[in-house]
Amino acid sequence: MLTTGFQASNLADAIQTVNQM
Repeated sequence: MLTTGFQASNLADAIQTVNQM
């Protein structure tokens, strides 16, 4: 579960970075 949660959080950060661009 920790790995999945980490991946989900990392994915959310990537989406936010793309949205800012």
